[in-house]
Amino acid sequence: MLLLFIVLPLGSTVTLSTNVVVNNLFTINGTFDPSTFTASGAAGITIANGGTIKVNTTLFTDNFNFSGTKNAVAGSTVEYLRAGDQTISSLFTYSTLKIGGSGIKSLAANLTNLRNTGATFGNIQLNAGTFDMVGFTANRTSGGTAGGTLTLANGTTLKLSGANTKTYYKIKGITKSIIASSFLKTYLQLLVILLPL
Repeated sequence: MLLLFIVLPLGSTVTLSTNVVVNNLFTINGTFDPSTFTASGAAGITIANGGTIKVNTTLFTDNFNFSGTKNAVAGSTVEYLRAGDQTISSLFTYSTLKIGGSGIKSLAANLTNLRNTGATFGNIQLNAGTFDMVGFTANRTSGGTAGGTLTLANGTTLKLSGANTKTYYKIKGITKSIIASSFLKTYLQLLVILLPL
């Protein structure tokens, strides 16, 4: 289905039942769930404040394949929730990155530093499954507004490795499974003691 533009209003939810091609404008203010279909085209994609996109395929580009600019503004959410392994895209500067579904969600490259222009921006929520950083970084820079939260739900696993591993988050759920070097485990335990939740 060829569309010139899509502007999804705040509070609305759209779930695809076929592939769509958008060539001019694709702005998400509500929730956009492509299911197992693909939204593609020459348009750029903007996830606005309050907007959410859901990624249900192994690769981000299997659900969202746009040649234009990719922009997740402060207050937006990108949620990876496939029932199975997924690769988390480094195409966005995430405001809130949610990880759900099952299987292992892995980074393929360093993420651009998460948004830090407000205390409620720059979050990672591990709601289910395993988040494997594979030696890459998912930082919230220290130079912006204080805030950002790394949240681990019951039964989840966070795998940290590599010399570049660091975070600038308050960490909730530290009793969950964190696989890291002994130095990093000590660092995280101290960080939890020093940062009240």
